[in-house]
Formats: sequence, structure tokens, C-alpha cells
Amino acid sequence: MCVTYSVGGLKVVNATAQAYAEKSPLVVIAGAPGNQRKERESPPAHKVRSFNTQKKIFEEVTVASAVLDDPNTACQEIDRVLSEAVRVKRPVYIELPRDMTFVHVKPPNQDS
Repeated sequence: MCVTYSVGGLKVVNATAQAYAEKSPLVVIAGAPGNQRKERESPPAHKVRSFNTQKKIFEEVTVASAVLDDPNTACQEIDRVLSEAVRVKRPVYIELPRDMTFVHVKPPNQDS
């Protein structure tokens, strides 16, 4: 499922916890404020406590999580998290910062 930051993400925590309890693989992809915004610490609407709060909450009800904030590791992180969802048959969490949406990444086995 794809959700927005904070309000959308926090709304699906119960469903994610239920999927965990029932051993159902589920991939939660959540938007997040951009890295530049985090550096400026300008609070987005609906921010709860800190920029990492949502990820910390999902870490309690998933078997793997990743924040795709580095184009050099994004592909490996996606593979790692999705592999865990399939292997363990439980939910995983992927967070995509807004300013990383259109960044080009190079898959790990691609030479050019």
C-alpha cells in the first residue's frame, strides 16, 4: 500500500500490525518530507514529534524497513526489504523522501 506521510502512514499502523500477527506479507510505501526540509527543520503539516517518528512506529510492526535517502543504496535497500517480506511472510516498510522521487539510481548489477 502507498500512503502519505504522518496522517496517511499512521492511519494504517493497525492494519500493518494485523498483517504481522497473521503472517501476511505487506509492503507499506510511505512518502516523507524531503531531506533538505529535514535539514532546515521546518515542520511539515501533521508532523508527529520528530521526522523519524513514523519509521520508529512501523519498526515495531514490520520485519524490515528502509528510508530511500541515498540513490547509491536505494536499489539494494528495496531488494533487502522485499526479500524479507517474502522470506518471513510479514510486513515491511519503505519510506521515500519527497526530494528522492525522481532521482536516478543505478541497479547494482548494471555496468553502464
